Amino acid sequence: MSFLETLTDELFNQRGDGATNGAARLRLYDASLVWGASRHRRVATPSVIEALFAAPGEERSSIARRAVELAAWGRSSEVDDIHLASCTTPGTGVCATVVALAPLAPDAPAERALAAVAAGYEAMTRCAGALGGAELLARGVWPSRAVAPIAAAVTGATVLNLDLATTVEAVALAAGSEIQGALREPAREISYAQAILAGVVAAVGAAHGLRGDAATLAAWGHLDGRDGDDRSSTDLSEPAVLSTAIKPFCGARQTLAATTALLDIIATSSLRSVDVRRVRVAVPPPHLAMVDRPRVVTRLDAITSAQYQVALALLRPEDLYDLERTPVVDEQISLLMRLVEVRAAPELMENFPREWGAVLEIDTDTGTLLGHARAAQNERDLSVTNLRTKGERLFARAGATTEDVAALEDLTQSFTVLRTLADPQYVERITR
Repeated sequence: MSFLETLTDELFNQRGDGATNGAARLRLYDASLVWGASRHRRVATPSVIEALFAAPGEERSSIARRAVELAAWGRSSEVDDIHLASCTTPGTGVCATVVALAPLAPDAPAERALAAVAAGYEAMTRCAGALGGAELLARGVWPSRAVAPIAAAVTGATVLNLDLATTVEAVALAAGSEIQGALREPAREISYAQAILAGVVAAVGAAHGLRGDAATLAAWGHLDGRDGDDRSSTDLSEPAVLSTAIKPFCGARQTLAATTALLDIIATSSLRSVDVRRVRVAVPPPHLAMVDRPRVVTRLDAITSAQYQVALALLRPEDLYDLERTPVVDEQISLLMRLVEVRAAPELMENFPREWGAVLEIDTDTGTLLGHARAAQNERDLSVTNLRTKGERLFARAGATTEDVAALEDLTQSFTVLRTLADPQYVERITR
C-alpha cells in the first residue's frame, strides 16, 4: 500500500483513550478562544467570504462558510498551536473542520468529534513530517498548507463516520488538491482556509459517492515507496494531539523562545528598558532569515521580527496579546530595536526541530543578563488553567467580553453530541 493508504488505515483503526480525548477537548477550547479573539481582527477575510458565501438569505450555518471563516481566522491570528517537529499548525484548521461539519452529524457522540480532532492532528503532522517538515520551508513550501486538504479529509471522514474504503476515497480526493507555496498576508490566510475547504469537500464528496484516483494516492508527495523516503515517524512518536505546542501570545513561533527568555529575565530581575545597552539574540540557523527584521512595515513583519518582539516585551508587554498587531514604531521602540542583534547559533540545532530554542544576552551598565529558553512560555502546559489565562489576555486586549472565555470552556468541556458545536450560543461566541 502507498504511504497515504497505510496512514489512513492506521488512523481509521486508532482508538482514543482518556489522555487523547482529554487533549482533544482542550484543543477545541484553545481553537474556540483563538476564533473568539480573532473575530475582532478580520483584515480582508470578511470581504472575500462575503463575496463567496453571502447569497440572499445566506446564514452563518453554511458548512463551507464556517470552514473557511474559522480556518482563516485561526491561522491569521498567529496564536494558534504549532507542532514543532513537523512545522505545522494543525489546531484551528482541524477544529474548524469538526465545527463546520457538526450540523451533518448532530447526534454523533462527543467522542467521535474528539477522535476526529486527534486523527486530524495526526494526519497533518505525519504527512508534513513525511515530506520533510521544517526542511520544507527552505524549499518555499508551507507545510501546513501543503497537507491541510488531507488533514481535513481525515478529520471530516471521522466526523461523518465513513467506513475505511470511503475514507480512503476522501483522502485520494484531497491528495489531488495538494497546495504548497505560501502567499503574502492576507491572501495567506485565505489560501490556508482554501486548503482546509478542499479537504472538507473531499470528505463530504466521498460520503456522497465521489471517488478519487488511486494513482494520486501512490504519487502523493513522491512517497510511493520507490525510493524508501518515508520519514513519517521521525520525531513523531508521541500522539500529535498531546505533543503540539500551545502559543502563549501572538507571534511567529520562531521568535517566541527569545521573547519568553526576556520575559523571564524581566520577571526575575529589576531590568528596565532604559537599562538596556545591547541585546544579542541567538536562534537556530534555519530561523535567522525569517526573524532578523530590523525594519518593521507590515503586520507580518511585526509578528516575525525578533527585534520588534523584544521591544514590545520591554515596553508594552500587553501588546504581545494584540492580534491586530499594527506596527507601532515610535522613538522608544526604534531605539530598542536598533540595540538588538540577531545571529544564528549552530549549537541550537542539537534537538532541532523538536525544540526551537533561543539564547538571549542583555548588556546593561552593571553587567550582562543571560536567558536561555528551550521552549516558549507554557507551550507544553495543555491545561484548562493555562488556556483560560491565555484566553482572558487575548480577549481583554481585543476588547472582547472576557466572560466568554469561561462560557467557551463550559461548552467545549461539557458537550456530549456534535449538535453542541452548531448551537447558536456557541456559534455566537466564536463568530459574531
